[in-house]
Amino acid sequence: MNVKEILTLNDVGQQLTLLKKNCNRLTDADIKKNIRYYWNAHPIKSDPDRADQWILDDVTDPITKMTTKESHKVRRSRLALPYQQQIVSTACAFTFGNKIDLILNGDRESEENKKAFELFQDTWDNQIKAMTLLRKVFRITSVETRCAINFYYEDGKIRAKILSLKDGYKIYRHKDENDKLDCVVVEYNKDIIEDGVLKQSVPVTEIWTPEFMREIRSGKAMPDIKNPIDGGMLLFAFFEQDMPEFEIVKDLIDNQDYSRSQHSDVNVRIGNPALIVNGNISKKPRYNDDTKIYEVQPAKGFEAMSNAKSSMSYLEISSAPESVRMEMTMNDSDIYKFTWPNLYTLLTDSNFGNLSGQSIRLMFTQAFVKLAEKQEIYDEMIPRMISILKELTSIATGNKAVRDLQIGFKYNSLLPDSVSDTVNMLSTAVGAGITSQEQAVRMLSFNTPDTLDEIEKEGREKVQVTSADVSPREINPPNEEGINGR
Repeated sequence: MNVKEILTLNDVGQQLTLLKKNCNRLTDADIKKNIRYYWNAHPIKSDPDRADQWILDDVTDPITKMTTKESHKVRRSRLALPYQQQIVSTACAFTFGNKIDLILNGDRESEENKKAFELFQDTWDNQIKAMTLLRKVFRITSVETRCAINFYYEDGKIRAKILSLKDGYKIYRHKDENDKLDCVVVEYNKDIIEDGVLKQSVPVTEIWTPEFMREIRSGKAMPDIKNPIDGGMLLFAFFEQDMPEFEIVKDLIDNQDYSRSQHSDVNVRIGNPALIVNGNISKKPRYNDDTKIYEVQPAKGFEAMSNAKSSMSYLEISSAPESVRMEMTMNDSDIYKFTWPNLYTLLTDSNFGNLSGQSIRLMFTQAFVKLAEKQEIYDEMIPRMISILKELTSIATGNKAVRDLQIGFKYNSLLPDSVSDTVNMLSTAVGAGITSQEQAVRMLSFNTPDTLDEIEKEGREKVQVTSADVSPREINPPNEEGINGR
């Protein structure tokens, strides 16, 4: 059903149920969890086993010999690095690190078109600051999976507002039978004054259609507000993806944080050479929560005087610091391997010459494939933004030529744009199993026989090499000379 059919229902509740039902699978509660996780609300932060504790110990006065209780705090590390924030920032840098270019198509020599394009460019760059909006929207969508830009015309000015759950807006979109966006529903609370009385946190629902906006306050519908654009146009760009950017590495991040905190604690308590005990260990250590307790036999006579058996430094494995470093490094690589490449590490290694040209290309290949998939969302929404702003700019300036402009756009990502590098990257991606041949071909803006042959050849060679690597080796393989008796 489309929005016009749904709004013929008498029951407002049924209207909203139908209009909100075809978003992605995440509920508002799921999105709130993602927001908390993004802002470093890791499980380790609330783990009672890692919390600081006050311990009561018996203390005997050496003079009076009286025993009293004395408390002291046992500190436990809770280290959590914001990997999820780095992943989102890196994804945004690859996609919108550079400003996109607006391109005037059609009659570029026309003075009327040039002037109209300048007016539109001013709206895009200065009035709504479109690139700032896009970068903010990208980060929000990468965390919340749903975000929207609401455009409106107010007091002779074009304005744009970002709607997100973190800022108190619940947003839902509806698509008709042709998979075309035809309605956006926004829910939030606001303070209003009625008859000189302040009412706080009044629930408000806005139903936006191409023709009008209908506001419902506390279940009561307000008069419809007509769309300022003649002919109608939905004044929304709705951005959506299936899951957060860091979803598939949440467990890795948590494990990394637990390991780092545990090893940090161990290094402080055990890896400190200042740990000295006068005596011999009497039996295996016992545990009190995370703390090891060693029981010793006091030294006697000459041993006590000479301190001959006093050092208990590094009673744990002597290579513990190195094993900790390796574990952290390997987990760190895994986290970025399954998401976006670590841009900082990549650029640092390339600047210091630690990466060959082939290695850099391989690392960028994964980013190239993810970037092509990410741009699917923006390939639809950026033209929608351009269409809306053409109409609103035409209304604001009175220049009707703006409405008829043919405006395209071009990404300026960190990845190379040359045809040969593009083919090489996609070929490598297919050969490495990062993407399929069909997906690689779909990402190309050009499909020539040579291109398809190159991609297919790379994939074929990779399969052959992989098969050779995993084939079992016979102890006495057959050969033409029959040396092995075959």
